[in-house]
Amino acid sequence: MKATEALEEIRKAREDISRRCDFDPRKLVDFYLERQKERLARAQQEKATAESLPAAS
Repeated sequence: MKATEALEEIRKAREDISRRCDFDPRKLVDFYLERQKERLARAQQEKATAESLPAAS
């Protein structure tokens, strides 16, 4: 994938998210804060799962 193609994908994803938030900056911030919370919770769950597994020898 060329760099320009990757940038176009990123721009499209950002525009899609902005559209879902009605191009409202407050809704956009809320969207990203919620995503951040979800990712943190998932990371903490993965860490807890990994710590509960027996150590490999």
